Amino acid sequence: MTKSISKLTEAAEAEAIFQMHSLPRKNEMEQFKGTVKKFGSITAARTDLIPDFFFSRVMGFTETPDRELISEIINFFEGRDGLYALQIPPMLINADLKKILAEYKFFLKNSWAKFYRETDENVNAVCDLEIREINSNEKKIFTDLVCKVFDIPAELSPLINSVIERSEWKHFMAYEKDLPIATGSIFIHGDTAWNCFAATLPEYRGKGAQGALITGRIKAARKAGCKYITSETNINNGSYRNLIRYGYRILYERPNFIFDPSV
Repeated sequence: MTKSISKLTEAAEAEAIFQMHSLPRKNEMEQFKGTVKKFGSITAARTDLIPDFFFSRVMGFTETPDRELISEIINFFEGRDGLYALQIPPMLINADLKKILAEYKFFLKNSWAKFYRETDENVNAVCDLEIREINSNEKKIFTDLVCKVFDIPAELSPLINSVIERSEWKHFMAYEKDLPIATGSIFIHGDTAWNCFAATLPEYRGKGAQGALITGRIKAARKAGCKYITSETNINNGSYRNLIRYGYRILYERPNFIFDPSV
């Protein structure tokens, strides 16, 4: 059961990240020094403007990677000054892989919690905010809010706005008296929806915006025909607790194996 759901959730995330890094125009990719490559079902995304691994990571593993694949991924990231991560589900990690990763100087930095839940269970959040899907005139407002909350440089904004107004993506905002205060999106991939862009302006936290956006996206995923909805986050932060509160279950804690060129 875990392995079959893992394949669905990992594939949804990998395809979403691929689209985010392949849909921007060439000049936009150049401004944030971005590139992306598929290795079968696996997506390797690289953003050299940012030294951290959040925008430079490899996901979508459904089988244990061998030495040849690890070598190909290393070649893809050749010349990068910053970190990058291999995000490999724990049930795919065996003694041989640990040995290969150690030989190539990857180290375990931390883990992200991978969540999922079924969409057929009713769930509601009570708050005084209005939640609605954004329209074409709100594209910049949505993108700017996400960038502001997560301190994302303007050069990286095409990663967000390039996937707005696409049929497989749905983007929502929470409003307080017509003022946008929070965001959330889903990417539809077959039976599975992937959550992303969950951001709330700091001065409006505690009003239930993310709870309402979480439940709204579950309903939107169900309406789109998805059986599952998935998300990942750092362990034991606010997002982690919110997901549990609204019926998400931990699929596993997925390790981040980091390559640091300075080591």
